[in-house]
Amino acid sequence: MIYIVLLVLILSIYTQTTMSFSVSNNKSKSNIKSPIYALNVKFTLKPEKRNIFLSIIRKDQEQTLTTEPGVIQFVIGEDIEIPNTFYLH
Repeated sequence: MIYIVLLVLILSIYTQTTMSFSVSNNKSKSNIKSPIYALNVKFTLKPEKRNIFLSIIRKDQEQTLTTEPGVIQFVIGEDIEIPNTFYLH
């Protein structure tokens, strides 16, 4: 959960509108020993912060995927119709 708090703080510096995010937890009974969490975030960047944000988030994506145990995916998506609007999953 600490990562969620950090993400919200970082995004608050770079976004120009309110962001929405949700966290879900798969509590189903399976042979997975720990719960699975999904974080979904939608936000619009300030245009002047776009390049620096993309540099930071891509490094974070790489580090997350290579060093954090249990991470399945880290997807960065960009809205094709609304400029500077991104989705993280």
